[in-house]
Amino acid sequence: MNATILMTYRESSPERRKNLLTTVQWLAAEAPQAKLIVLEQDAHPRLTGALPHPNHQILFGYNPHGFNKAWGFNVGARMARTSVLVFTDADLIVSGRLRSMIESCEQKFPISKPYDDVRDLSAAESENMHLGHYDYAPAPSPNASPGREAIGEQLPLCGGMFAIRVDAFFHIGAWDERFVGWGGEDDAMSMKLKRAKMQVGLQPGKALHLWHPRAVEQLNPELYRNNARLLQSICNCSDAQLARMAEVQRQYTGYPEKYRPMESAQ
Repeated sequence: MNATILMTYRESSPERRKNLLTTVQWLAAEAPQAKLIVLEQDAHPRLTGALPHPNHQILFGYNPHGFNKAWGFNVGARMARTSVLVFTDADLIVSGRLRSMIESCEQKFPISKPYDDVRDLSAAESENMHLGHYDYAPAPSPNASPGREAIGEQLPLCGGMFAIRVDAFFHIGAWDERFVGWGGEDDAMSMKLKRAKMQVGLQPGKALHLWHPRAVEQLNPELYRNNARLLQSICNCSDAQLARMAEVQRQYTGYPEKYRPMESAQ
């Protein structure tokens, strides 16, 4: 299995750590041969000690500012030495479809996604996952959270989890690191792949999103507006402009010391 699984992480609550450990344990159970790289980004490291995975590496990227998911993924991608990259959130379970997604990407499609809908679990439902019951199927309930598709939410191809061949990833310029904070980077990446007309292998099914407190109060309105404007500007680009953007971004994305201040000249 010639694939590297990539996560980027910041510890903002105890539930985030709990979800990370559960997700890593599931990855180890489903595809232990695949290398796992976790890029923690913060002012100082919090992930000390080993994670419950037989083939993992924890990297620390100094970033005391807004969480930059795109940058964290790009740093991990530069470290990978496999033909397939799997990008995933640290709180998502797709039971029984991880290996088939990777194999589909290796053998058939440049991009593969193992689900077409997401169910947001409650805190009580998430406990089943924390106990290792990864095949748990939440029963329909009038009070349960419906799938995202059921409420009319369009899932971006590059949100949650997907696999992509390394050559395809760098062909479109990797993740756009100008997105900082919440929103936009998944949509921008999805749009670039769509405009590149790359084939996608999509498996029907539902991913399960582990519960954690919503950090709505931490949403920075200015960063969100900047992300929205940036996304719109990328969508308005011509094919030639996107190709030039990819050419430039291939040269600087994934620099691990991006946020570390330069030392004063002695």
